[in-house]
Amino acid sequence: MSVAAVDRTHGRATRLLARIVLPKPLTAPGVAVATLLACLALIPSLLPRPPAFQGAVCGVVAALGYGLGGLGTPAMLRGGGTPSRAPERSGDPR
Repeated sequence: MSVAAVDRTHGRATRLLARIVLPKPLTAPGVAVATLLACLALIPSLLPRPPAFQGAVCGVVAALGYGLGGLGTPAMLRGGGTPSRAPERSGDPR
């Protein structure tokens, strides 16, 4: 395979991954609330839970927490904060 063919394939794959992986950037309040609620879901209780059920509960609670935190993003922006974004990558990743 020639170098030009590899570059063409790599560029196509990179563009495809850029569209698929994260369509919207994550917000800081959403991640903060999701992390807090996921940690609270992991606190031991008197009711024993199997590991798979505990993982499912933690995932559902984290998703709900991200949704609640996402509702707080407009309030943060009105208060003068700035949304955190993933840094833009430039150049060749090799």
